[in-house]
Amino acid sequence: MQLPQNGPCQGPLTRDVGPQLRILQLNIEGISRKTHAENASDLSSRGHIDGFTLASATYHKKYGSATYVRNNISNWEHISTSDVNNVSLIKIKIEEINIINVYKPPGANWSNPTLPSVQHPTVIIGDFNSHHHHWGYDNNDLNGESILEWMDREDVSLLFDAKDKGTFRSGRWQKDYNPDLCFVTRDELRRPLYANRKVLNDFPRSQHRPVIANIGIQIPITKSIQKPRWNFQKANWEEYRKRLDDNIRWIKPESINYGRFVGMVISTAKKCFPRGYRKDYIPGWSKESDDLYTEYKATYCHLTAEELLNSLTKARKDKWIKTVENMDFKRSSQKAWKLIRRIDPNTNWNNLNIDIQPENFVNRIIDLSRAAMDKESKRKTLYESRVRKSTLEVR
Repeated sequence: MQLPQNGPCQGPLTRDVGPQLRILQLNIEGISRKTHAENASDLSSRGHIDGFTLASATYHKKYGSATYVRNNISNWEHISTSDVNNVSLIKIKIEEINIINVYKPPGANWSNPTLPSVQHPTVIIGDFNSHHHHWGYDNNDLNGESILEWMDREDVSLLFDAKDKGTFRSGRWQKDYNPDLCFVTRDELRRPLYANRKVLNDFPRSQHRPVIANIGIQIPITKSIQKPRWNFQKANWEEYRKRLDDNIRWIKPESINYGRFVGMVISTAKKCFPRGYRKDYIPGWSKESDDLYTEYKATYCHLTAEELLNSLTKARKDKWIKTVENMDFKRSSQKAWKLIRRIDPNTNWNNLNIDIQPENFVNRIIDLSRAAMDKESKRKTLYESRVRKSTLEVR
C-alpha cells in the first residue's frame, strides 16, 4: 500500500487532486511448493518483502492472508484480525481510510452476517470466491447472493468494469473469472469514495492476476499526438482575410506561380492562427479550473475539490450538447464515426490483434476458386479467347 504526496501530475495519464492511496491485491497461489505459512515464524522467514512492513496475517497450511504497508507510511494502525469459518479479515487504518483485506477459500461459505458493518471511508478488497452476474459470472451461487445482500444493506459500491480482463485465468478451462473484488463505501450524500480499479497482466506461476485500486480524486489526461496543429477556434479570421487580399494581388494567376501562392497562404496562416500542441490535455479544463486547482493545492479544502470537479463536469456536458446539436448526419457520417472513436474506451485502434492468419486468407481464396463454374460462361470465354488469338496471329 502506497500513499504518495500531492503533486500537479503524479501519473503519466492522470492529474491527482490531493493525496492518493494505492492498494495492490494479489493471490500468489503456486508461486512456490510451499506458499502458505502455518505460523508467524514461518511467515517471517519466507514472507519478507523489502520496503514493506507486515501489518498482520492469518495462518493456515492450505491458505492464509497477509497485509503489508510501505515503510515510508508512518500514520497507519492495525485495527483487528479475525478468522471465522475459514474466512479471514484483516483491518488496518491509514490516515482516515479503513482498509479490510478479505479472503474466503473456495470451499467455505459466508456466515451470517456476511461481513461486518463498515463506516465511511472504507475500502473492502480481497478474494471473495463468490459468483454473481454483477461481476461477470454466468451463474449466481449462494455466496454471490450473500455478497449482494450485504452490498444493499451496507450501501457500498462495487469497483468493476465488464471490459476489464478477469482477475483469475483458469488454466484448465482457459476462461477468465472474477473472484477478486473491491468495494468502497459512500458518504452521507451517497457519493462513493473516489476510486478506480485496474487488473494487471498475468503473474508468474499464479492463475490470479494482480489488481491495483487507486483511492483518491484522479482527473484523466487525454493522450495527444506530439505534433503542432492549427487552432482554428482562436484564429483571427479578419486579419487573415485582410493579409490574403493585400498579398495575393502580387501573384499572377499562372500555374507557374502555384508554389508562391501556397507559400503565401501558409505564411499568412502562421501569423494569424495559433499553432502548437498540449502536453497535458484535460477535456473541459479552463482558466477557472486552473485557479481552483491552484487554490486546492494551497488550502486542501474538500469543497474546492468538489467545485473543481463540478466545473469540469459542466464544461464537458456543455461541449457534448453543442457537439451533438451541430452534427448533421444527412451530409456526412464521418464526424459521427470520429466522435464514436474518441469516446470509445478502446483507443488502441491501430494495435488491435487480428485473429485472421495469412494461411487462412490463402485457404479462403483457394476455396472460392474451386467454386463450380457455369458451363455456358466457360464455353463463351474459351470461344472469345480463340477468336482474339486468331486475330492477333493474322495481324
